[in-house]
Amino acid sequence: MSNQNLAACFQAFIKNMMQSPTKRGEWFLQLMIEKRDQRLSKKVY
Repeated sequence: MSNQNLAACFQAFIKNMMQSPTKRGEWFLQLMIEKRDQRLSKKVY
C-alpha cells in the first residue's frame, strides 16, 4: 500500500515538474513536511 502511495507521489511529482519547474522546490518541501508529520504521528501512536 505504501509502495503504491510512493509511486503515485512520484508520478505527481513528475507531472508537477513538467508543468511548472518553478513550483518543484515548493512541492518537494511540502512532501518532506508530510513525511515528517507521518513519522511524528507514528511515534505518538
